[in-house]
Amino acid sequence: MDPEELIQAYLEGKLSPEDAGPLNDWLRASPENLDRFLHQVDMHLALHATPAPRVGRRWKRLVAAAAAVLVVGAGLAYWGSGSPDVARLEEARGKVYLLLTDGEKVLVTAPKGLRAGQGIETEGPQSSALLRYPDSTRIDVGPATMLRAIDENAEGGKKAHVARGAVAADVSRQPEGRPMVFTTPQGNARVLGTSIRIVVDDGPKGSTRLEVKQGRVRLTRLDGKGVDVLSGHFAVAAAGVELAAKPLTPGKPRAMDLMRGMPPNSWISIPGTRMSDVTPKHGEFAGTWGIVGPASVIIAWSGGAFDTRRNQLLLWGGGGADYHGNEVYAFQVDSLSWRRLTHPTPNPSLGRPVNADGTPNGRATYNSLAYLTHADRFFACGGTLSGGPATDDKTWTFDPSARRWTDRNPPSTSGGGYSVSCSYDPGTRKVWWGSNTTTGLGGLWSYDYDANAWTRHNDDTFHEHTSAVDTRRGLLVVVGQGEVFTYDLRNADPRRRPRSTTGGEAFISRSSPGLDYDPVRDRVVGWAGGAVYSLDPETNAWIAHEAAAAPAPTENGMYGRWRYVPSLDAFIAVTGWDVDVHFYKPGRP
Repeated sequence: MDPEELIQAYLEGKLSPEDAGPLNDWLRASPENLDRFLHQVDMHLALHATPAPRVGRRWKRLVAAAAAVLVVGAGLAYWGSGSPDVARLEEARGKVYLLLTDGEKVLVTAPKGLRAGQGIETEGPQSSALLRYPDSTRIDVGPATMLRAIDENAEGGKKAHVARGAVAADVSRQPEGRPMVFTTPQGNARVLGTSIRIVVDDGPKGSTRLEVKQGRVRLTRLDGKGVDVLSGHFAVAAAGVELAAKPLTPGKPRAMDLMRGMPPNSWISIPGTRMSDVTPKHGEFAGTWGIVGPASVIIAWSGGAFDTRRNQLLLWGGGGADYHGNEVYAFQVDSLSWRRLTHPTPNPSLGRPVNADGTPNGRATYNSLAYLTHADRFFACGGTLSGGPATDDKTWTFDPSARRWTDRNPPSTSGGGYSVSCSYDPGTRKVWWGSNTTTGLGGLWSYDYDANAWTRHNDDTFHEHTSAVDTRRGLLVVVGQGEVFTYDLRNADPRRRPRSTTGGEAFISRSSPGLDYDPVRDRVVGWAGGAVYSLDPETNAWIAHEAAAAPAPTENGMYGRWRYVPSLDAFIAVTGWDVDVHFYKPGRP
C-alpha cells in the first residue's frame, strides 16, 4: 500500500498490524511526511462529526525522537495519549468556517471542537459564532470576522489572534501570571478576567479598538507602548492616534449586547424607543392630521418590511380619514432608535393615488409592503387611500438611500385593493401578492421588479391573511382567518395547497397576524399577542412558546410589524406609536 492508502486506512480504523510498521517508518522518514499526515488528520476531523484519531500536542516531538508507537486495536489507531480540545464552537450562524493549521478552511454548521492552532472565520453580514473554553470563557465572534491561532501563549494562558472584525469576550478569572492574550495586527490585550469587546479594522490604516465593560485590561501597541483600560473605558491602537484610555460614551446599549443577556424564549422592551418621539406635531404639515394623527401609521391597519441591508424596520401607513401624512419611518436596530426618513407632503391630494409633488398619497397599507433585497427597494401597492375608501393600483418603490419614491408604471396591474398580503421571495426575486375580489381583481399574482411586470397565476382569494416565504423549501405560507395554505413558488404553476396543522388553532384564527420565517430554526414563526407560535414545516405542528413580558398586540392586526432580524437572530415587534419597541429571542434550534 502507498502512503496515501495507509493514511486513509488509519483514519477509517482499518489499518492492519502488518501495515502499521510501514506507516511508522514512512512517518519517521521526514518532517514533510509528518506534515502531510497531520493535514489529512485535520481534514478528517473537520469533515466528520464522529471522533477521529487525535494527535497530541507533543506528537511531533515524539516522532522526531523516534519514540512514536502505533497502537492498533479494535480497528482504530491512536497516536500518543491525545489532548483535549482547546475550545469548542458551540453555535454557528450563517457561513462559518473552521480554519485549519495549514491554511485550509472548512465550512461548519454543527458544534465542533477546536484544536491548538485552529481558528474561526465568519463570512457575510448575517454570520456569527460562539466559542467556549473549558473554564467557561466565552467569545462571541461577530460578522465578517477572522479569529486565528487559538492556542496557549508563552505564559501558559490562552491566546487568540483577531485578524479582522469584532469579538466580544467574557473571560473567566485566569490564574495569576497566566493571562489570556488577544493579539491583533496593531498590538495585544492581556486579560486576567473581564468582559471586553475588540474591533479590528484591517483596512489600509488599520486600528484596534478595545472596550472594557468589567475588569482591567492592558492594551499594548506593536511599538511597546501600553495603557491600562479600566471598566467603562476604551482605547484605540492605531498609527497617528494617541494611545489613551477614554470613557465610553453613555448611551443606549447595543442590540447585540442586549440579545446576549437574554435567555432563550424571552421578551425585552427597549426604553426610549417610542415612534411618537419623531412624528410630526399637530399643525406642523398642513392638511395631514386627519381624525387621529400619526398614531394611525401603526394602528390603522398598516404594516412594514425589514430592510436587511441597513438593519432597519421600515413603516408606512395611515390612510382613510385617520391620517393623511405619507412619511416613511425606520427603526434602526444598530442604534436602537427611530428616524423619520421623509416628511409628509403638505395639503395632500385626498382620495387620489398621487400627490401634486409626485409622491404616493398616504394609505392604510395592510400586508402590502415588502423589501426587495436584490433591488434594495421598499415595495408598496394597494391600500386604502387618505380621504378614501378608494384604493391605489399603482406599483410604488422607495429607495431608502435616496429617500425617494418611484411610480414604476408597469404595463399591467394587480388591481391594488386592501386587506391584501404580499411577501418577497429571494429565490424567484419576485413579490408574491394575494388579492381578493371584494377590493381588487383577486388572485395570486407575482411582480417581477427587473422586468417591471405583473403576472396573474390563479383566481384564488385572500382577505386579512399574512404570508411568509419558507426560503428552504420555496413555499409561500399563508396564515389567518382560521386557514393555513401554501404555494410552491418553484413551480411554474403554483397551486393552493391547504395545510392541516395541529396545535395552533388560537393563533391561525386571528386576522392579519404577525408572521415570518426563521431560517436558523427552520420554522414559520407568528405572533398576535400572548404566546409566540412556531410551525414545523415538516410535521405541520405548531408549538406555543409562552414567555413573560410580551407586549399587548395591535388591535387591528400586526401585519408586517413582526419581522425576523437576521443580525440578532431575534424578532422585532412594533405594536403602537407610543409603545416602546420589543424584541423576542427564540429558543435554541
